[in-house]
Amino acid sequence: MTDLSTTDTVKDHADDVTEIDETYGNARIEWGNGDDNQPAIIWNEHMQFHNERLDDGEHFGHYSTMATRTQEVLQGLLPVGFECAVQWSDQDEQDGHPFLELTVWCTEEIPGSTPVAAAYGMLWPAIATLFNITDPGTFNSPYLFSTLALPATTDGQRAELEYLRGELDAERISTGELIELQGLAEYIAPGDVQLLEAAGVPEYPQRGRN
Repeated sequence: MTDLSTTDTVKDHADDVTEIDETYGNARIEWGNGDDNQPAIIWNEHMQFHNERLDDGEHFGHYSTMATRTQEVLQGLLPVGFECAVQWSDQDEQDGHPFLELTVWCTEEIPGSTPVAAAYGMLWPAIATLFNITDPGTFNSPYLFSTLALPATTDGQRAELEYLRGELDAERISTGELIELQGLAEYIAPGDVQLLEAAGVPEYPQRGRN
């Protein structure tokens, strides 16, 4: 466990781990090796709780899609200066439940000579955001996993949204296809800025993007 009150540097704690909150054991900072492997926040979010909050567990049959969608939404909710990756794991070693592993890091390099307290301060805006957006009870905060509670979509609707995304990327989407996208707007994940903007949705939650 890294003591944040010391004057030690990030490199002094190469390969160490700091639990972010003793009562929240699935969140930690891995300090890297103080060189090219940068400090990162690792947030293991067990999905059993979120599954129980949803009306329809159908979305949990598409685990790889869920990880991809969650990553897109998370990137839109993080403060400026952070990037993320999300991957799915079938089960936790301790309780056997499936979980999503969220990895978040600063886009600005944190040198190995940085005191660990200062490095923690650099990571704190993302840590605070993660606490807020993973708790559905946080007042006036978007809920990261609301994307999993979208109206049930068919495989065809999901495929059509991705097809329209491809047309947008290729800059060849037609007026008719834009109208079709507007008709699918309620199925677009919060934070999917590309599709929400193209569908003409006037407001969508983006933390730290003002």
